[in-house]
Amino acid sequence: MEGSGCFKYRVSKMKNPEVSVIVPVYKAEKYLARCMHGLLAQTLRNIEIILVDDGSPDNSGKMCDEYAAEDSRVRVYHKKNGGVATARQCGVEQAKGKYIIHADPDDWVDPTMVQCLYEQAEVENVDMVICDYYEEYSGKQTYISQRPTSMYVQDVMSDLLLQRLHGSLCNKLVRETCYKKNNVRFF
Repeated sequence: MEGSGCFKYRVSKMKNPEVSVIVPVYKAEKYLARCMHGLLAQTLRNIEIILVDDGSPDNSGKMCDEYAAEDSRVRVYHKKNGGVATARQCGVEQAKGKYIIHADPDDWVDPTMVQCLYEQAEVENVDMVICDYYEEYSGKQTYISQRPTSMYVQDVMSDLLLQRLHGSLCNKLVRETCYKKNNVRFF
């Protein structure tokens, strides 16, 4: 926890989750329930959901604590406001899962999303799986396909840098060791 300024609220009893879902939370009381509804309904049950309250001045932190009290898969960390990068870093430092995926509190996820990504990563024995997603604006949904030019690391990186692939973490399941081995830092 050192360096990220986060402190624990509730400890999960889950020792070896397959996937850690990290959600940085700030001023999210209006939409956190929709995000959590989808995360708690995941068909892959062996997950942990790490909520990082980034010093939110609204009721978001209290809501996070309530989710942790209701479901042992949820862990909450409260920290002084430092921005989304420090919140993500706090989550990564605390993650126990074999894989990590991030969700923003205004995201909603299909109940099978984590299981589908996890199974694909395991079958293919890959470090990262990318999925398609929907964008929703003003009640209109647009399907966004994510197809890399090739499976070579250089091509995937090029696709990300040239914005042929979505640069967000919300549609990427990444092996936890990739973060540690490459000393990935968000700030």
